Amino acid sequence: MSDNTANPAGPQYGSARRDTSPSGVTLPTHFLNYAWDLELAHIVKAPDAELVEYHVARSQGFAWGLRAADMINEDVLKAMTEAIAGAEQNAYTRIAQNDHESG
Repeated sequence: MSDNTANPAGPQYGSARRDTSPSGVTLPTHFLNYAWDLELAHIVKAPDAELVEYHVARSQGFAWGLRAADMINEDVLKAMTEAIAGAEQNAYTRIAQNDHESG
């Protein structure tokens, strides 16, 4: 695991997981944790496929922005990417079920 050069004296983000997060990802600050959970919630709750795609792209940008700023390492980026894919799959499953029930 590479060092977190954004905060060399702090914990090396990537090995820790949060039980309180749907994705289990731990980010460097409470605000980032809140924003990350909100990003995932937007994906899952999107009412249609177009908005799912929008929120997936936005969440990917959020994750890549943290990586570009060297606030997270590759392990956390991978965990975030997996969480985005899981939220996307959940959203499409929910949308398909709603379409099936209403159709």
